[in-house]
Amino acid sequence: LEPMEITQSAFSKHLAGTYAKLNEIVNGHRGVTADAALALGEAFDMEAEFWLNLQNQCNLWKAKQHHKPCKNIKHLTLQAA
Repeated sequence: LEPMEITQSAFSKHLAGTYAKLNEIVNGHRGVTADAALALGEAFDMEAEFWLNLQNQCNLWKAKQHHKPCKNIKHLTLQAA
């Protein structure tokens, strides 16, 4: 938003959302929901999937930071039917 010289407050009004929700997304305290992705997509003339994929990548990265590999797991193989 800074390069566009728009404040979070002004952008939240543009999106018809609340400042608090936008601020939480911007600061990483709230994830991008499907509804938020649609609004962001419309505002930036982008696909909503971009925002959802970005959120999924963030979620996966965070999960990897705390993931402990499972020991003693047998790998399963699929058999053709």
